[in-house]
Amino acid sequence: MNRKTDLESVKFPVELRDISIPVPSGPSMGGEHQLFKFVPGYKAVVESNTDEVFSVVSKKYSLITNKTAIKWGTEIFKKIFSSLPSVEFEVFNIVLSKSRAACHIDLIHPSYQTSTWKQETWLPFLRISNSYNKSRALSFDFGFVRKLCSNGIIFDVNTAQLKFYHTSSKIKSELDLNKYTELKTLEEEFLNYMQGLKETPVTTDQLVPLTLYLMNVDLSQKKKEGQKQEDQRLRAIGKLHELQCKYTNEMGCTAYTAMNIATDISTHHPRIISPLANLHHLQSQIGKNSRTLVNLLAKSSDRTGAITSLTKSYLLS
Repeated sequence: MNRKTDLESVKFPVELRDISIPVPSGPSMGGEHQLFKFVPGYKAVVESNTDEVFSVVSKKYSLITNKTAIKWGTEIFKKIFSSLPSVEFEVFNIVLSKSRAACHIDLIHPSYQTSTWKQETWLPFLRISNSYNKSRALSFDFGFVRKLCSNGIIFDVNTAQLKFYHTSSKIKSELDLNKYTELKTLEEEFLNYMQGLKETPVTTDQLVPLTLYLMNVDLSQKKKEGQKQEDQRLRAIGKLHELQCKYTNEMGCTAYTAMNIATDISTHHPRIISPLANLHHLQSQIGKNSRTLVNLLAKSSDRTGAITSLTKSYLLS
């Protein structure tokens, strides 16, 4: 993954502008002057320098610029990492959509890392998400990225996530830093779940279906929409089998292996799943479903049977 780290690339000025539409000129005007009337109740979200329109929004919309989102995100970052001598952040990666209307910004602490096992190092990060086209709510998510390969996972815990819709008039007042748990607690919970995955052996036949379950991606059936969609499905299956060989050689055949294949796909190859696949959505699904899996297996006396039942709808045809 070629990481982008220039914060200035997302700090371009954006503003709300009134919308007006042309009104046909009457005969007495001779068509020499164009008349306009304002459209009540709506505004355009516009880049100030280029006049590019990102979206049209209602009067209830609250514009939060990326610059402001980053400012608030750094406040949250300092809260999470407050136990460390220094709370300076480093930009790990920026994902900016082609239209520049939406972005994710991942912040890490340059001197802090988490060791799950001697050979495994993960970096905790805070993800700031924002958009100007209503495609993403303003949100702040906590996750971990594997240092060796940059595979990322959004760790789905209620104490480490805040989300605000741009129609809220109380975004800033609702930014309660006390909702964020400090790093040590988050880290311990993450390590417990990773250990649960590591201690869960799976069969070779279960590995790919389990990977698909973690991403909540169904590739089980041949696509009826057309050959293009079926070719996409087959490419995705081919990539899964390629990564299966890579990761089983590296770490054996466990649920932790499936989680690493899933995070590899979501971080480096999301478009192979679908042209519309979203990195953040996939990484969030992996975090959520990894927790569900570990909690389910903890209550089961037959782990192999439980995984078979859980993944049966993800078996490839």
